[in-house]
Amino acid sequence: RANVHAKKVFALLGAAFREIDAWTADGAKAALAETATAVGAKPGQLMFPLRVALSGRGQGPDIAAILTLLGRDRCVARVQAFTAML
Repeated sequence: RANVHAKKVFALLGAAFREIDAWTADGAKAALAETATAVGAKPGQLMFPLRVALSGRGQGPDIAAILTLLGRDRCVARVQAFTAML
């Protein structure tokens, strides 16, 4: 059941990321916050799994740096791949 919920959350996050026209880390973080609010979570609760989804690691550079370096298309692709694994 937890995986079903996580899968829904990350499917929504991937869709939110896809909708961002002018990709910035701040825009992506705003989409993360909106998605978290929509599913009754806090943005911080999604940060760790998002970091894992994007980088494959639990630790590393600031999430803003990862979002900026990867860009929208790669972030969307990695979130979608992560979602498929759940």
